[in-house]
Amino acid sequence: MSGVWVRAFPPEEKEVFKPYDELIGPRNMPDTNAQPVAYFYLFFTLNLMKQFVKETNRYAKTFIANKIGTIGANSRVHIWLKQGQLNVKEFKGHQLQGSDVILNLLGQSDLLNQQYHVYCDSFFSSIDIACRLARLGTYFTGTLRKNRPMPLVVKEADLSPDTSVFMRRGDLLAVAYRQSDKTPVRMISTYHSAKVLTGGKPKLVEKYNKYMGGVDLNDMMTGFYTDKRKSVKMWKKIVFNIIQRMIINAYVLYTQNTLDNPVKSRLRFTECIIDCLSADYNIDRKLSRRTRVAVELCKVKNPKDCACIVSDIKME
Repeated sequence: MSGVWVRAFPPEEKEVFKPYDELIGPRNMPDTNAQPVAYFYLFFTLNLMKQFVKETNRYAKTFIANKIGTIGANSRVHIWLKQGQLNVKEFKGHQLQGSDVILNLLGQSDLLNQQYHVYCDSFFSSIDIACRLARLGTYFTGTLRKNRPMPLVVKEADLSPDTSVFMRRGDLLAVAYRQSDKTPVRMISTYHSAKVLTGGKPKLVEKYNKYMGGVDLNDMMTGFYTDKRKSVKMWKKIVFNIIQRMIINAYVLYTQNTLDNPVKSRLRFTECIIDCLSADYNIDRKLSRRTRVAVELCKVKNPKDCACIVSDIKME
C-alpha cells in the first residue's frame, strides 16, 4: 500500500472483497441437556489447565530457589507448588507493541489469511498494523489517536458538525468525522469505501460502532459479577479477567444451544460451574476431616465427683 495519499469523495465504488463463505454460529456444541460446566470446558481446556500447572510449578520452584535463605523453616512456601505466576505475555499489551500483540494472537489462533475483519480501538490501531494485516489477507478497521501517523488532511481537519473528510492510499482509507459538536474522530480501514449515510455519518463509523459494541457489552457483563480484588500482582488481575470472560462466552453458547425451560440466569449458570468444579474438592475434604467428639458441660452436685484436672472450686 505504498504511494501517496489522495482525496477520496463519497460515494466510492462498492467494496470488492472475497466473500465470506464459512458457516456462522455455534459448532461442536455439547448436548442440549449438558450441564453448564460442559460449556465452560469448551474454553477452559485440559491443555490450558496443564499449562497453568506447568507455569505455576515452574514459578514456585524458581521462587523457592531464590528465596531459600530468607524463608523460615516452618513457612508454607516450602510446600507451595500449586500457585504462582502465569506466562501471559501476550495479554500485557502495555509492555509490547500493539501491532505485535495483534499479529501474535491472530497467528497463534490460525486466523490469518482467511479474509477475517479485525476491529480495534485506538490503543492498537495504526497505519502500520493495517498494512501488515492486509498483506496477510486480513481486513482492519480502527480508530486513530491524533499523535499517530496519518495524512495531514485527516489529522488537522477543521470540520463542521456532521461532516467528514476522506483520504485514500491504495486499499487504505483514512477518515475524519465530527458528530454534532463533539471532538472529531479519526479512523482507518482496509475494507470500507468512502460512503456517507443519511445524516452525514460515514458507513465505516456505523460499522465500527456496531462491532466494537460487542467489546463494550462484554466489558459491561464482566462488571456485573466481577471477581476483581485489590492486588499488586498483575498476573492475578489478568488471569481472573480471562476466566471471567470464558464464563461469559460459555453462557452465550449455553443460551443458544440448551433446551432448558426456563433458561438459567447468568448468576445461576456461574454458580453451577463453581459447584461442579468444587465438588471433588469438597468430597476429599469431607473424607479427610477428622471426626470430632461432642463435648458437653454438666454441673455436679458434689465437687469431689468432678474428674477435671483444673477447677476453680477449692477442694478441701
